[in-house]
Amino acid sequence: MNYLIITSITGNKDVLVDPETTFDNCTYVAFVDEVNHDLNVWNQVQNHQFSMIDPLRHRRNAKAEKILCIPQALKINFDYIIWHDGTHQLAIHPEEIIKEYGDADLYVFRTRKDVVYTKKLPPCLRQS
Repeated sequence: MNYLIITSITGNKDVLVDPETTFDNCTYVAFVDEVNHDLNVWNQVQNHQFSMIDPLRHRRNAKAEKILCIPQALKINFDYIIWHDGTHQLAIHPEEIIKEYGDADLYVFRTRKDVVYTKKLPPCLRQS
């Protein structure tokens, strides 16, 4: 199985860092405003500027990347695509996530904004 791990950092709100743990058969792609040449794991792609109207443009630009990258990813024959927030990291191999939650077309995991994340927290808190 081949896995595509995707994230996006826009608006200089967060800082992209290489994951502490990487997994076999995973390709890591990050859509960013500015490429950081000090990173080794993430394949960084310059964000497109679809919206220039207001202070929320960075959110819209990140969402546009999500929509536009999926057809491209499917052409590369990834079996699964995981999009996660740029401030998070996978703690276990994507294969283990799929084994635990099943083989579905789409899963969305919701967390509260005031949750404190630790390295020991499972990659997904609860299936919604």
